[in-house]
Amino acid sequence: MRYWKGRQTDDGSVHCMGNGRLAVYEQGPDIIQLFGPPYSSNSYIKLNIIENGDIEAESERKAGTAIWSHKIYKGKRMIGEITDFVDADTACMARKLGLAEQVDFLLVYDEKINVLDNKERFKDYEISAGLLSFAEAGMFIYNRYPNPHRAYHQFIATGNLSSVENNSHNQFKISCGPGKVLFLLSEVRLTRSVLKTPKAF
Repeated sequence: MRYWKGRQTDDGSVHCMGNGRLAVYEQGPDIIQLFGPPYSSNSYIKLNIIENGDIEAESERKAGTAIWSHKIYKGKRMIGEITDFVDADTACMARKLGLAEQVDFLLVYDEKINVLDNKERFKDYEISAGLLSFAEAGMFIYNRYPNPHRAYHQFIATGNLSSVENNSHNQFKISCGPGKVLFLLSEVRLTRSVLKTPKAF
């Protein structure tokens, strides 16, 4: 069991989920880095819980799987559970949320990244939010190596979202619940095929 009581007092330990194409690093319930495809690409996305002073989490990997579960507490009372996993075959990370109360997240992109609202592209799938991000070719990786290709990622959210607010440049406040919510982070060409899969919901 891994306990998380906020970023200021956390011990900093991390865990990783991946499949050879996409790697996701988490610190408790926070997504702190996402690499790929390919693995050698730079990380420019973070997804953090917005702390209200009394949000805590218990994180653990489900035995025999690459699935991580985060039980969310507010004032010592459990208010929901988050389930994270990377698909076994594709460059797609999924986060399922079941919440008894609203929980807010901050989706942060590097300031050099271009982000477009493309929710309308998925209007046939009852999508609550859609953000397309892309890094221009030539963006430096690890400070020394320029990326030879554009890098694209698609963020999708569906379910009970009360609001998605663009707080500032490349920072989006996402208010979830109560109820069920699904987040997807994937390379762009996979998004429609993932949404067509009933198990995604």
